[in-house]
Amino acid sequence: MGLWQSPKIPPLRGNETLEELREAYNRMANTNAMVYKDLDYLLNGFLDTLNIRELTADKIITGTLLANLVTIKSALAAGAELTLDGHGIKLTYPSGMTITLRETGFIAAYPSGVTVKINEGGFAIMKGGQVVFTVDNEGNGDYKGDVSVGASINVDNDVYIGDTLYINPISFGAGIRWVAAGGNIDIYIDPAGKALNLTAPNGVKLNGVNVVSSISSLEARVAALEARPIYVPPPAT
Repeated sequence: MGLWQSPKIPPLRGNETLEELREAYNRMANTNAMVYKDLDYLLNGFLDTLNIRELTADKIITGTLLANLVTIKSALAAGAELTLDGHGIKLTYPSGMTITLRETGFIAAYPSGVTVKINEGGFAIMKGGQVVFTVDNEGNGDYKGDVSVGASINVDNDVYIGDTLYINPISFGAGIRWVAAGGNIDIYIDPAGKALNLTAPNGVKLNGVNVVSSISSLEARVAALEARPIYVPPPAT
């Protein structure tokens, strides 16, 4: 460590003006404050933004590090760093992914443009889909506003819809599908024919009655009736 040197104060001439004396006083007060901070650093080992501006080291062992901005960079992975300032903490990974922790929430941002945000109100926002929802301690999700995704939404249990479920009215076959081992069960639309189609491997039932079988039976009975010869009563005598 180099030798500590006291700041130099120019001597007074003896014929200073009032303004020069005021400047000399201010200069002496500033020098006294600087000496106090230097001695505090030397004697007590306390570092702050007034006696140190930048610290570079391979290893720092400290109880409390007081600074306006702390940036820690990894020597093992380029681009990996931690930044701590008055707003929060930001972690940057070599891939470019960042995690930011602030009082207002949590943000994870990926290089692909996908972001995940959790704000102070408990809402989680995923961009790359704009899904806005809250989840309670039991894992129940409560969606607020619109849910728009470019792929699929997988739900393990139940989905409750408050008012209306909108399904693409243009694409043929758009609808609801139940995936079953013996064959899928579908409810889908025919936009051109303005029709709703129901298909199931074992038929469609209403109140336990197979609709297709009932219609087929009815059609068979009608056909049988139509095949009978028409009885023409004899003319009255």
